[in-house]
Amino acid sequence: MLQYILLSEVRINDDLRRNFPGFRISLEDLFEPNNPFMSKSKEEAIRNYSCGYYIREVLKKENFRISFSASEILPLTFNVREIERLSDLCNYGKVSNGIKDLKKMGIINFEQFVYARKVVDPFSGKEVEKVREKRAAFYINDFESMMSGLRKYALTEGFWKRNLGERIRKQLFPIKDCLNEIARESKEVYEIAKRWYKKKGSFEGLLEEEFLII
Repeated sequence: MLQYILLSEVRINDDLRRNFPGFRISLEDLFEPNNPFMSKSKEEAIRNYSCGYYIREVLKKENFRISFSASEILPLTFNVREIERLSDLCNYGKVSNGIKDLKKMGIINFEQFVYARKVVDPFSGKEVEKVREKRAAFYINDFESMMSGLRKYALTEGFWKRNLGERIRKQLFPIKDCLNEIARESKEVYEIAKRWYKKKGSFEGLLEEEFLII
């Protein structure tokens, strides 16, 4: 990513304070070396936040319809991709609404994490399968998927204009390689975590060693 796009730590913290007043979120909260759902270092957190921030600012500049919740959490989602952890940082309602909107826009993607196990029915005494579904994590879409998603969203919502896609693509092209790298990393972690959840029903015990194959 071009260096001029990178934000300073001060600017990131100012953006966080403006969007999440009262929650006291700072850059230091956006990375954990041993959490595969988060940026692993301050440098990576700055890179990822800057990427999400830049996408948000381009969309706002082009008058792309984006909800307040989606706009506020967009840069955060490039650093924190576990929904429970993201909700701990700010507000569950904002996160819940925001990630649904970001998925509709094609910026992130997720499916329901499904966990099934055998339990004994208290009435019949027979074993039955109990299925639990949860929106547990998500991943960032790559550049082309994101461009396609934004176009589809704008068409569906009725505000697509001539050359809008070309203008957005041109402005986001400088971060294409960076975006694709973040997308690849987040998708690989997501797929491994999804398999883990299917076996265990939670992320408990999900160790860093599980991610050495990446």
